[in-house]
Amino acid sequence: MTTVCWAAGHSACGGGQSGEHLVSKGVLNQATIFVQGFSWCAEQEKEIGVNTATANILCRHHNSRFSPLDDAATAAVRAFEADAPCAHPPINGQLFERWLLKTAINLNFEGSLYLGAGIAQGQLGQPSPELLDVVFGDKPFPDWMGAYFLFPRGEARYRSGEIRIQPAIRQQHIGGVFFRLRGIDLFLSLFRGAIPPPLREIGFSDRELEPILDAIPIYHPNELIVSTNQGPPRTISIQWVASQLTTRYSAVGSGMG
Repeated sequence: MTTVCWAAGHSACGGGQSGEHLVSKGVLNQATIFVQGFSWCAEQEKEIGVNTATANILCRHHNSRFSPLDDAATAAVRAFEADAPCAHPPINGQLFERWLLKTAINLNFEGSLYLGAGIAQGQLGQPSPELLDVVFGDKPFPDWMGAYFLFPRGEARYRSGEIRIQPAIRQQHIGGVFFRLRGIDLFLSLFRGAIPPPLREIGFSDRELEPILDAIPIYHPNELIVSTNQGPPRTISIQWVASQLTTRYSAVGSGMG
């Protein structure tokens, strides 16, 4: 059983081991989630039970510091749900984005892949010092890295309550992680120095993702318009800290493929 805290390289541990949910339990209201592509589920999609998907990979001190991230992710996923009310507080984009990174670290910890591409001092199955600074909020994501949303063309079908997580891998490096959260699709880019191209160019080919395989990734949108067959369109607001990348996005081509 793992007895190591993956955040030990950032600051001193304390309080003993904490049973960390690989995907924060607060964002879930179903019994299972779907994960594919990490070292322990490389060949095919694996359905894992929410109550059993825990590991001793964080100490209590560091786990408690991530509580605001878990709360922000819970609020975001509740807003994404099809039956969410029309009005809700804006999502804290920075905390939600850091939660995406924390989840990617959890799932890759002690595996056989490097998390991130073009990031110095990376080790197999370990977060780099730079990513530790980002997940703890000491530094922002470097330019071009972070959360990009993917919007389907036309109608798209989703499994009810679906949460799906899948990394983009090239030469043992995870260049980013795809998340499907209650019908909202996004890509956490961990490729330093380039805007990510559409998923198809990265190597995704799953039929279930066909409506978004050619979607242009949109960096830090301020609003999401969600339309389902269960009611009128809803607007979901997301608050981000201003970034130079927002103004540079339309002028720079993709370089990750």
